Amino acid sequence: MYIAEAHPGAILEVPTEDGVGRELRVIPQATTEPVLLANLKRLVRLSGITIPAAIDTDTQSLNEDYAAYPNRIYVITPDGKIALKGAPGPTGFVVPDLANWLQEHVK
Repeated sequence: MYIAEAHPGAILEVPTEDGVGRELRVIPQATTEPVLLANLKRLVRLSGITIPAAIDTDTQSLNEDYAAYPNRIYVITPDGKIALKGAPGPTGFVVPDLANWLQEHVK
C-alpha cells in the first residue's frame, strides 16, 4: 500500500526516470490520488516490485488504521484479519520474509 511520503521536502538520491542512474530530487508530499498513483507506478517500475500494490486514499485512512507509516508488509486474510505484520521500514520492509511466510502458510 503506497501511503504518504515518509520524507516530504527532503532531498534524496533516487533512481532516474530510465532507472539507469541516480539523481538528487526534492521529495514533495503527495496530496492527491493522481499524484499518489503516479508515484506508485514509478516505484513499481523502478524497483521491480512484483507483489500487488495500491494507493491509500487522500485521507490516509489505511495508514491510520494499520500504522503503516513509514512502510510495512502486511498479510490480510480474506476475513480481514492481520496474519503477518512486518516491522516498520525501511529496514522492516523485508520481502523475503513475506515470501517465506507465504510458502509456509499458503498451499
